Amino acid sequence: MDPLVQLRECISKNGTIVLLSSENPTSKVSALQDAHFVQFGSNTPMNLSLPTRFIRTENKEAFPLQAVVFAWLQKEKSIADYIQQCSELGIKNLTFLERTDLISWLEGAAESEHIVSSEDDKNSATNEVANTDVAALKRQATGQAVAEGASWLKKHSRTVADHNSILHGTKPTNFLSLRKDVLEYLNSNKLSAISAGGRDANTHRPEKPSRKNCDPIILLSPSASSLLTMQNVKRFLEDGVFVPPAEASKLVGGGRGPELIALSHKSSRAEFGTMRFIVVEGVEKFKPDYWDRVVCVFTTGQAWQFKDYKWSEPHQLFHHVKGFLVQYVGDPPHPATRDWNVEGISVERLRRHTDREVVSQLWDKLERWMETRWPLWHNRR
Repeated sequence: MDPLVQLRECISKNGTIVLLSSENPTSKVSALQDAHFVQFGSNTPMNLSLPTRFIRTENKEAFPLQAVVFAWLQKEKSIADYIQQCSELGIKNLTFLERTDLISWLEGAAESEHIVSSEDDKNSATNEVANTDVAALKRQATGQAVAEGASWLKKHSRTVADHNSILHGTKPTNFLSLRKDVLEYLNSNKLSAISAGGRDANTHRPEKPSRKNCDPIILLSPSASSLLTMQNVKRFLEDGVFVPPAEASKLVGGGRGPELIALSHKSSRAEFGTMRFIVVEGVEKFKPDYWDRVVCVFTTGQAWQFKDYKWSEPHQLFHHVKGFLVQYVGDPPHPATRDWNVEGISVERLRRHTDREVVSQLWDKLERWMETRWPLWHNRR
């Protein structure tokens, strides 16, 4: 099986990634620089020097399995720490966007522009076509049986006159002259359309659907007073559990936390299903089209947070995106909830059993906003 597919399945099943110094499954090592093979779950060990289908789009150069595994193992590290580790260990590093794309795909994203199709994909497509053909034959056989039954009924039925059949009469009606007039009219219109639109026919060709990643983006505030941080946002939005920032920082050993987090949200509404969201804190590496994907901004009410945003003025920003401000229950309402059109979210300091209801209401408000205000909503349906 393809190494990328093996790794993805291992991650989805919460399997173990075992580094080996040799092909022997018992030759386990803890450091990647000492490993020459890797085993995903109970699969056969694979050589880390194997090229993968994950490529650099500029030159179509394939990344070795070692680079892919290391990028996944270091996914919680910042991009600067990750690149430094690659340099020290002599491992080929991925760029910020390449690493983000790889991690999203390994966690279940449908497609990636950096991954070329494999034989497994082709075989899957062939099997799908074969299954479709079998289903078509079954439908054809069923249709023939229905037609035979209808023929028998017609043969053994007696025609009963009704109001419409009596008014219709018995004289046959010939529509050949009308058919001739209609055909002449349609042909003349077709010729007119060809002569008028021939010069700019290319402009009316439907565009191919974009393969670009359209996962919605959530922005957090980098302020030290923010109750939602890169260390606790995943548990809050995905599991419905609020961990205070100081406690969350201790649990991960301090530091700034990852630069990007991918989380999934399963909605109770059928039109949403399960969606993947990308959470980031800084926008320094944003491309212009990323702003179309931003659906939500968590703020502390400090305007300096928006100085590098596409819309740096708060009223303009929260006209284009949904705004939330998280506070503790009992704190006075922040003026931003009134002045900036920002939704206030209150969490308890100690009573954690209320968190799930708070998060459920937050998602409900965001989903309703996305349905009516997010420009890319209809592109995803």
